[in-house]
Amino acid sequence: MRWSSFGGHRLRMNLYLHYRKWTASILYTAVVRGKVALPCDISSPSVNDSAALVLWYKDDSAQPIYTLDARRGNVDQAHQSSSPQLESRAYFNMINRPAFLQLDPVKEDDAGEYRCRVDFHKARTVNTVITLKVIVPPREPVIADEDGKQLKGLVGPFNEGQSLTLMCSVTGGKPRPSLTWWQDYTLLDDNYTFSSDEVVINKIVIPEIQRDDLRTVLTCQASNNNITIPASTTITLKLNCEYTVNITPI
Repeated sequence: MRWSSFGGHRLRMNLYLHYRKWTASILYTAVVRGKVALPCDISSPSVNDSAALVLWYKDDSAQPIYTLDARRGNVDQAHQSSSPQLESRAYFNMINRPAFLQLDPVKEDDAGEYRCRVDFHKARTVNTVITLKVIVPPREPVIADEDGKQLKGLVGPFNEGQSLTLMCSVTGGKPRPSLTWWQDYTLLDDNYTFSSDEVVINKIVIPEIQRDDLRTVLTCQASNNNITIPASTTITLKLNCEYTVNITPI
């Protein structure tokens, strides 16, 4: 049976919408500049059968972003091709079980819904739906004093007894990161705020610097995932300490 162009498109769209309605999505998470393996089982449920055509789609695109065509031969020797958006970053690994489409490196706009469609020579077509979430790590935090002077490494000297205001800010990151202050491995403050231009800010105030604060190490840490190492900036306090000299008469 042949479809007219309009009627066939409408029927295919209705079938796709019906498919989306009843198919659950697998959630995968990747980090920008990392790599991810999106699984797609190409093993046939029937004996003496194999995959003839594997098509990967992204979001609502009607054109596949990756194609493996084995209709004229063995699946191990199938012709593979990818869309320009994947450039040379995609590779379909058929050795592993299940097979998977590897993206390396991952880009921010790779986030979305992927559908792997497998047509077999004999068995029914199988679809796998995967939602890919892409994390963008935050940039390195910036520490500044109340005058806006950027601080890093060994800073000071500060006078014993004076107050010290430290402002930490960070840009970038998807989702927006948390921003915390640490002294060695102890959490000092996790009360961060978001500015109007989406900068994350955390300000701490030391009311009175003590002699014990000499060589204190303070770290501002930005994190938005549990995969990568948090971005951080560290300062070490240098002090001018007051000394009392007792003179004993002879």
